Amino acid sequence: MIGIYKITTKHNNKIYIGSSDNIDKRLNCHLSRLKKNVHHSAYLQAAYNKHGKKNLEFSIIEVLLDNNDKIIKEQFWMDYFKSYNKNFGYNMSKTASCNTTGKIKIYQYNAEGFYIKEWESIEEAKKILDLSSIPAALSKKNTHKLSGNFQWKYYKKEKIKSALKLYCCYNLKGIFVKSFYKIEEIKKF
Repeated sequence: MIGIYKITTKHNNKIYIGSSDNIDKRLNCHLSRLKKNVHHSAYLQAAYNKHGKKNLEFSIIEVLLDNNDKIIKEQFWMDYFKSYNKNFGYNMSKTASCNTTGKIKIYQYNAEGFYIKEWESIEEAKKILDLSSIPAALSKKNTHKLSGNFQWKYYKKEKIKSALKLYCCYNLKGIFVKSFYKIEEIKKF
C-alpha cells in the first residue's frame, strides 16, 4: 500500500511521519532498526530504548493511488504535525525526501567531525571503502565511534562533535607545551 504513515509514542504523543510504496514493509524496517538500536532518528530510538515497543503506535494517515505526490503529501503532514520540531516529533529533517531504493542514506564525517560525503546506503559505503564496522559506529551507544577513521551518522550537518580526544602536555611549571590527538604521539614527543 502506497501512502503516508505515522509512528506515535504513547507516553508523550510525539510523532514520526514517513512515506512508502509499501507501508507494512517500511514499518517493519523501522521496528527492526529500533530493535537493533540503529534507527536514523536518535530521538525515536531513545524513546524506544526507554519505553519499548508497547509504547509505539503505528497508523496510516493517508493512502495514495500512486507515488507521484508522495513526497508532497509527506511534507504536508510533516508541516501539519511539526514532526521535525523535537518538541512535537522525531523527524530528523525539516524536509521530506525521496528514497527510491528503500535503503537509508548515511553521512560520512572525518574524525574531527567535518562532513565529507553522502552515501546511498551502508552497503555502498562498506563496499567502496572496504569497511566492515559501519553499523557499530552508527549505534547510539557508540555516538562518536570511528569506523575506518570516519564517523557515520543518519543525518547531515556541516560539523558534528569531534571523535578525537585532545591530550594537552604541560611542563612542570604548568605552562602549556603542546597538544596531541593520540597517546602514541605523546610517547614519541
